[in-house]
Amino acid sequence: MDAYLFESLDDTFKTEEDCVRFLTKRRWAGGFCCPSCGYHLFYIIKTRNLLECKECRTQFH
Repeated sequence: MDAYLFESLDDTFKTEEDCVRFLTKRRWAGGFCCPSCGYHLFYIIKTRNLLECKECRTQFH
């Protein structure tokens, strides 16, 4: 990748949280849906950087 792309990413995502928020919105543009059970609510496990379904407790990132 060229240096311009990295500079552009640095400008777009000031923090790692900004990047994670962007990717999460892209992954579940229509709202969260657990890939295992289809439930729509989740917890964020910050210490492990994971999401956990509130229904079946499946963890994923």
